[in-house]
Order: sequence, then C-alpha cells, then structure tokens
Amino acid sequence: MGQKKSIGPDTGFVPRLPSPARRRRYLPRSDAVVQDRHHHTVLPRAMVLTSFILGLSMPAWVVLLERKGRLDWAGGDTVADPVARRLLVTLFVVMFGTYAVGWLWWSVAAAANAASLARWTVSPLLAPFGYLVTVGVVALVPEIDQRIAAQQRSALMVAGGVVIVIAHFGVLRAYRRTAEVIGGELAPWIRVIVLPWVALFVSLLLSFFGQVLDKAVFALVLGSLWVLFSLVDAASMYQAMASFDRACTGRRSVHSESDALPNFLTRQRATAEQRL
Repeated sequence: MGQKKSIGPDTGFVPRLPSPARRRRYLPRSDAVVQDRHHHTVLPRAMVLTSFILGLSMPAWVVLLERKGRLDWAGGDTVADPVARRLLVTLFVVMFGTYAVGWLWWSVAAAANAASLARWTVSPLLAPFGYLVTVGVVALVPEIDQRIAAQQRSALMVAGGVVIVIAHFGVLRAYRRTAEVIGGELAPWIRVIVLPWVALFVSLLLSFFGQVLDKAVFALVLGSLWVLFSLVDAASMYQAMASFDRACTGRRSVHSESDALPNFLTRQRATAEQRL
C-alpha cells in the first residue's frame, strides 16, 4: 500500500541527455582576430621607395644646379652658393629621414604580421635594435677618437664600420630567413644582401685599373656603375618588401578562408558515447 504502480514495463533504462561536444584542442583564429593583428605597410614601403628615388635624382639636381651657375666643380672640390647648399642639404635630410622612418616603420609592422602567422620569424624589435647599435656607434666613435692616440684611430674606425655592417646585414639576413618561412620570394633579399659587396669589389677593381684611364673617363665610368647598382638595389629592396607583404597577406587570406568553412565541414565526428 502507498506505493505507486509504474506505468509500462520496468526495463531499468534511464534516459540520458546527450553530452556536450568536446572542445577542439586548437581553435582556428577568426577573421576579426587576424584582421586586428594585421598592420598596414603600404605607406612605409612608399616612404622607402621615395627615399631611393630622391637618392637616384641627386646627380640630376647637381647637373641642374651647375647649369644654373649655383654649383661649380673646382679642382675636384664642390663650390656651391647658399641656395644650392640649402637645397642639397634639404634633399639629403628628406632622403635619409624618409628612409630611416619608412624602413623602421615597415620592418616593425612586417615582422609583427609575420609573427602572427608563423613561428620562428624575425622579432619586431630587431630592426630598432640595429638602429640603436648604428646610432650608438656613430655617436661614440667621435668621442672615443678624441681620447685615444692617433695610431689607434684607424683601428677604431674599422671596428666601428664592422659593427655597423654586422648590424645592417644581420637585420637583412633575419628578414630573408623570415621570408623563407612565410613563403616569400628569396631572390630580392639575396640581391639586397649581395649587391653592396659586388659594388664595393667593382669599385676597388676600377680604382686599381683607374690609373691607366683619364680622370674624367674614370669618374664617368665609376659614376655610371654606381647609378646602375643603385637602380638595381632600389628595385630589389622594394621587390623584397612587397613580396614579404604579399606573403603575409596570402597566409592571412588562407587563415580567413579556413575559418569561413561551413559548420558541417568543421564539425567533429561524434563518438559512440555521444550518440547514445
């Protein structure tokens, strides 16, 4: 008495609600997250290109000022009036300023883009560190030069130059390795690294054989070669930066497309326990 009769057969089966799906171990980054991590690099790349264009236009400015009578070559020395001097100084400041700011901006932004897409990439702090090393050497060498003997000044200049060269080409080599990691083009980076050494070797070779040439012919040949090397170097540098950015954008697009797959393609297969 007092017991309720069960309705239907007593099978002992207790219904269970389906357990929640297990979380995936690695969740793909959403398009919004990838977009937030992407830093635009078009403007700093354009600044670097502008710097190269200004540098390549320097011979034209010199010729123009010479024809206007504001600049003259006297025995190998350049004599310029105040207008020409201000113009050339302004061009040099703008050229080096746009390159310094543009390259530093691009290197940090590009390294951050690569770091958000792949492992073992260049650190965004490497290029600023290289700048600090270069500026520190340029600032310290004159101070040390005043406190050492005259016989040691040559060694000091060589040591300072070696440190600057190591810092500069070390940064370029790191970006070349990162370009390889993210699938960018390597040929432009190799040209940027190798071309200055080729230009230096050719200049030394011409200076050795320049004794048999006329001074005007030697200056014309050497100047033409340096203009050619500068053109190739500028084109290679811009191509290297552009290919690096394209590689980052391409990998970002791949991430976005993989995140945009339909749910039924990304849904994990239910286990036997979840089907009960």
